[in-house]
Amino acid sequence: LSSADFGKLYQVSNEDIDTLYYRNMLPPKFRKQVDTLDECVWLYRRPTLEATNCLKAVGVNVPNLRMVLWGRWGTGKSMTVFQTIYYVWKQGWIVLTIPNGEFSEKTWSCITFLERI
Repeated sequence: LSSADFGKLYQVSNEDIDTLYYRNMLPPKFRKQVDTLDECVWLYRRPTLEATNCLKAVGVNVPNLRMVLWGRWGTGKSMTVFQTIYYVWKQGWIVLTIPNGEFSEKTWSCITFLERI
């Protein structure tokens, strides 16, 4: 990802969506769109680039990095997390997501561990 990717649409294959279990984890409105159109297309925004750059900058020998995304409800934090997870997973990182709440119509919180291999 680079700043040239801002505002571009990216299509995620249905196979990748199923592999990452995104059909059950995406925000409800976006999940409905994915199910209706049978495709997952998202817009890359600056927060995704910032998160991936932060993860790329961390060396393998550095202790665990913790990142917190904050902001008002509906500002794209969940999509930033899912885009970041997808990007590092495609780069060969190990991704382990542990639900920290129940699937609901309003929110889905989780703890995600990303490990570069």
